[in-house]
Amino acid sequence: CFGVIIYAAFISNLSSVFMKRELLEQNHNLQTLLHHDDLTQLYTRNYLFEKFSDAGKNPEAAPAVAITMVDVDNFKHINDTYGHPCGDYVLSTLSTIMQTVCPLHTDIARWGGEEFVLLIHDLTKEEAVEQIQNLRKAIASYHFHHAGNEFHVTATFGISFTEEAGDFSALVKLADERMYYGKKSGKNISCN
Repeated sequence: CFGVIIYAAFISNLSSVFMKRELLEQNHNLQTLLHHDDLTQLYTRNYLFEKFSDAGKNPEAAPAVAITMVDVDNFKHINDTYGHPCGDYVLSTLSTIMQTVCPLHTDIARWGGEEFVLLIHDLTKEEAVEQIQNLRKAIASYHFHHAGNEFHVTATFGISFTEEAGDFSALVKLADERMYYGKKSGKNISCN
């Protein structure tokens, strides 16, 4: 009887270890889904909100120098002309371009639809603006190829700087307003 009780306790303990490991793995998978966009493999807005919030709580963590809102120009035209698979290809390719051109200490997120947000760290304001100009030019000069079609894509950028507002939401709103001003001013430009 005693042996059966010890064996049952051992099996129960072993079962709880496996269950705990499985729950931890499921939790990790949910965090990945919450923090990474499936199409572009970039971060999501949830990740940026958490990161910026954590930086505010930790004085040693340097906040971003520049918050940049990026919107693909005439994206609806791309989808309407070449189809939604082409639109997905454009977003995925833009993700690769941004990851290649942006400085190492940049958090890049798909904000939603055809909008992206960049958090640029460890640069001066002037250096950050120069990096955004380099990115804008890299996107405009890239030759997109999809299903036998070749075309170009441009994007408009709005930049805000951390000293301009107290919290992340206000900085994103300011960058967004500047980006829309750029859209009204002819597109394919950056405004700060």
